Amino acid sequence: MAVLDLGATLSTFALIVPAELPDKTFIATLILATRFRHLPVWLGVSA
Repeated sequence: MAVLDLGATLSTFALIVPAELPDKTFIATLILATRFRHLPVWLGVSA
């Protein structure tokens, strides 16, 4: 089982989220990922 480095995860989100906030597809992806299974959402946004 992989160990999650919380510091690396938080710093990654701190860098990516502000850059992606103006992008509406990012917000739609977050909403869809909270409501539906992750694989179909990932496949849909990757298309």
